[in-house]
Amino acid sequence: MSATSEPTTASFAPETVSAQCPQCGTSFTAQVTPIVNAADKQAQSRLLSGRLNIATCPACGTASRVGGPVLYFDLEKELALVLAPGSLAISHDQQEKAIGRLTNRVVDSLPPEQRRMYLLQPKMFFTDASFMEAVLESVGIKPEDLRQAEESALLIEELLGLMTVEATRGRLEAVGRADDTRLVSLATALAEEAARAGDARRAQALLALRERLIEVTGPPTITMEELLQELLAAREAGELTSMVAALRPVLGYEFYAALAELIEAADDPGEKSDLEALRAAMLESSDELDAQAEAELARVARRLEAVLLAPDPAKLLEEQADSIDEAFLLVTEANLRMALEQGRAEEAAKLQQVLDATFAVLERRLPPQIRLVNQLARCEDDECREQLIAASPELIDDDLLEMLRATAARAREGDAIPVADSLEAAAKLAVDRLAATGGADDADGSTDGAAPSPQGDE
Repeated sequence: MSATSEPTTASFAPETVSAQCPQCGTSFTAQVTPIVNAADKQAQSRLLSGRLNIATCPACGTASRVGGPVLYFDLEKELALVLAPGSLAISHDQQEKAIGRLTNRVVDSLPPEQRRMYLLQPKMFFTDASFMEAVLESVGIKPEDLRQAEESALLIEELLGLMTVEATRGRLEAVGRADDTRLVSLATALAEEAARAGDARRAQALLALRERLIEVTGPPTITMEELLQELLAAREAGELTSMVAALRPVLGYEFYAALAELIEAADDPGEKSDLEALRAAMLESSDELDAQAEAELARVARRLEAVLLAPDPAKLLEEQADSIDEAFLLVTEANLRMALEQGRAEEAAKLQQVLDATFAVLERRLPPQIRLVNQLARCEDDECREQLIAASPELIDDDLLEMLRATAARAREGDAIPVADSLEAAAKLAVDRLAATGGADDADGSTDGAAPSPQGDE
């Protein structure tokens, strides 16, 4: 570029906007990033991977894109692009003012020698596809790569609402990605990004999702050399603890034994010293994480005790729905198993009530079709199934039919016969409704495919 100074790498503060869920219509607020500087690699990465301005509905868990115009600029390439979707419910004048405000923010952030006319006259795009094709072309990425990344980002947001391995496996099987280890890497990257942004709750949720994904897909394939390079880079950036937390499943005895061999075999004193320092720092990080985990378990145990002592545990759980996490679920299940093993029947009964209430709260946060499958799985007669199906006509489609059949097949394989029977009966009712409305491409009773395992299949 013609300017003599270095391009700014400044990021732009997010803004809070009002959003409405396209699935259930719930209104909520979300933070969006309306300006992306190509030199801000984190913001650019979110844009290119389809993760920019994605928000999750607090009511039903649906992930969707929110916000108004988005301005992307690259000082090195003297490029300014703006997305002004035609679907925005604002007038032309309001849109012009919004874009003018964004361009002024960019220009005001730059030193005089970097201010150029192209920044005040960005090239306009009215669809996501055309805008992203232009951005991708500027960085040499194929549009199909972006579409795959955006689908993965939306899937990750959906999976965050599924608190069990079974539900996660079911959803991944339903979309044909049960062996896609790239999702593990994406969850890791998102967790690190959340940690850097100071969003500890989201980082924790993503790391928990990462563990569930690993159980389904297996860990991502990575060489020892690649792993060491990532760890060394994280240590250099001051992010080693978060990296160790994300990679805990692969940092076991075999890793440290291999690292010890590399240290012993290193001829270069500098390399040997770097590896020894890395090992010491990793062990320190592991100790720190262990202490944090112990403190977290103690916190969850205190919370469980408060719920058990509450006059109405279900009401308290409902009031604190946003703070229910996988740790609470695991501690409750562990205490229930212990009470059953030790014959403490009264305590076990109360823990079971808390667990049932917790699942009910979590179920309300699931995507609507998965929630319906769970409810149908618990039905004991056709009247219950018919009422549920009749109450949700908008959810009855070929995708639901596939979920019902596949979940029934998996339940039968696992000897959960009542669940399998209930879902197979529900699938027949769904076929009848689809046939009456002209749907159901496949009404032959096939059980091929996959879907989420219901919470109530035990």
